Amino acid sequence: RHSRISAVWNFPNSCSPTPKSRWHQGLVTVRMVKVLSASQWWKTNIASGKLREMCESICNRWVSILVQKQLEKDTERDLLEHRWLELTRITLPGMARKCAWPIFRDHCFQRVLLDAACGACWYDRISGRPAYKAASGVILERAVSLGERIISEPAYLPMLNRQSLQYRCKI
Repeated sequence: RHSRISAVWNFPNSCSPTPKSRWHQGLVTVRMVKVLSASQWWKTNIASGKLREMCESICNRWVSILVQKQLEKDTERDLLEHRWLELTRITLPGMARKCAWPIFRDHCFQRVLLDAACGACWYDRISGRPAYKAASGVILERAVSLGERIISEPAYLPMLNRQSLQYRCKI
């Protein structure tokens, strides 16, 4: 006489599992189950058009909770890494042509900034890959600060590039 009505929503696995969720193929599947008689379910939800409203309401509530949890997880290190990638992949390469710098590719800016922050070839001081993830917080902070300085003083980059090439015995 009673039927089990189940609704399933998938969210990225960045949220923490709750008692009503399970891990499935990299997604958190939230399963909301309510037992009603089939006629009661039909009358109150499907026939009246409230099913869509209910689903949207539940989804919106869960999405806002997940966004809040993700914001809480963003640490100072995450923000530093995000700024690093923004500087070396977007901002500095975008300035390269206008400033007539000798380098213009993202990995070149990463090499220059990490070498300057380490005071030597970065791969002699940082053992893991990718380097920005394996670098200590102090080194990454120094590298980001140097990138910010280059934005305000574009003439500073060619000097840092020459220094980096000297560390590598290229000039």
